[in-house]
Amino acid sequence: MRSKFLYIMIFCILACPHNSLDAQYYFGRNKIQYNQFNWEILKTEHFDIYYYPEMRELAEIGAASAEETYRILEDKFNHNIIQRIPLIFYSNHSHFQQTNTIPYILPEGVGGFFEFLKGRVVVPANGSIYQFKRVIQHELIHVFTHNKHYRILKDHKKLSHPELPLWYVEGLAEYWSLGWDSESESVMRDAVLNGYIIPLERMYQIYGSFLMYKEGQAILKYIADTYGEHKIIQLIDNCWKAEQFSDVLRLTIGLDYKEFDTEWLYYLKKNKYPLYEESDSPTMTSQKITSRGINTKPAFLRLDGDARTVFLSNRTGYTNIYLKDLNDEEKDLKRAKPDVLIHGERTTEFESFHILKSKHDVNENGILTFVSKNKQSDVIYTYDIRTRQIIDSFRFDDLVTLSSPRWSHDNQKLAF
Repeated sequence: MRSKFLYIMIFCILACPHNSLDAQYYFGRNKIQYNQFNWEILKTEHFDIYYYPEMRELAEIGAASAEETYRILEDKFNHNIIQRIPLIFYSNHSHFQQTNTIPYILPEGVGGFFEFLKGRVVVPANGSIYQFKRVIQHELIHVFTHNKHYRILKDHKKLSHPELPLWYVEGLAEYWSLGWDSESESVMRDAVLNGYIIPLERMYQIYGSFLMYKEGQAILKYIADTYGEHKIIQLIDNCWKAEQFSDVLRLTIGLDYKEFDTEWLYYLKKNKYPLYEESDSPTMTSQKITSRGINTKPAFLRLDGDARTVFLSNRTGYTNIYLKDLNDEEKDLKRAKPDVLIHGERTTEFESFHILKSKHDVNENGILTFVSKNKQSDVIYTYDIRTRQIIDSFRFDDLVTLSSPRWSHDNQKLAF
């Protein structure tokens, strides 16, 4: 993930404007613009908000949230931004992926970004007002961080100094937009208990990854809890005083990276290890059935008396739908090779299975239902696992994003 342009991971049913087809070429891949958006501008005290008429109500909600966030961040950073901030809103992720604000193809996990060259913030909605507001907060924290850092260096004539490290930039955006939630806790708990936590001194090893976001968030929470919330912004205030951020950390809290790791990692172990006293790791009480890549959204079925599971995985570099036999309890299931039911990300028909967002379902007759992006919108498919053939597909003219279809008990209806 490119650190300057693509920020954060992070689900939607809304109207689709008129269709058109334009292509931008990027390293042999098409960034296709299926829709012609009729942009309008909503001006607030600090923002120029760009939106299309179909999402006027959503844009007004985003505008109010942006102004509220500005007032909070103005106080937290002890800083204001002189120029007006452009905010570009999309009503769903499919429209967002067509943006020409940057030339890069946006992957599934990007839920918004701050394009720092022109100071533009681009945010899609995903069906959740809470999440929409949170992403606005996340990206505006980037705006304030970048602007304050630039101002500090300019005031001290230190424009040649390196940028703030990505773990700090993303960690701050996560911490001040989320605080500390159950997802953050579960990620850090798993990393500590399973031994893959990365020390701050070696954070470059997970540069740009989801784990780096969560570790950065955890580090800044620890600094705030241990040394005071004001120390977080002092790290920006002191950035002109040293060439290396490890030295900036030492000037701010008295510890460099290595010394901080000793204290922070000890705290994490002391805090998480007691959980083993009353709880077991899943690997000690159940059998692991996958080992490669990201494996998500399992759906269990019995087909001709055999236990099986259908799941999504990106183990080959592409995301495919797999079928795995669970019948033989004696063999090492995690090493047994699953069958590919449907190859994804190779054609416009199955452009994306939404590996982090959409579930699928299988009924008792072995009919799988799933969602895939197909050109400008999502399509629901039904698929016969026995014959390995698509049975039917359903596209809706007024719906762009679909998610998680489920069979009714009589196998005659789909809910999504």
